[in-house]
Amino acid sequence: MTCRVRCADRRPCRSRGGRVYDQGRKADVLLRQIAWKFGPPSESVRQRIAAADAATLLHWSERILTADSLEAVLH
Repeated sequence: MTCRVRCADRRPCRSRGGRVYDQGRKADVLLRQIAWKFGPPSESVRQRIAAADAATLLHWSERILTADSLEAVLH
């Protein structure tokens, strides 16, 4: 059974409360932050975020707070 939440790549998550779900939530939060600050992310940015590991997502989520550009966040 899959959960109702969808991960960053819009597929249903395969694990309730597990790593896939948590990482998908982190990616979704980062995508929302990017959209709010810089406008809707491109498909390539979405794919890059969906492929990132949890540590990278956390790092980017911190960088967005002070970054002046999307490139500065994802550098």
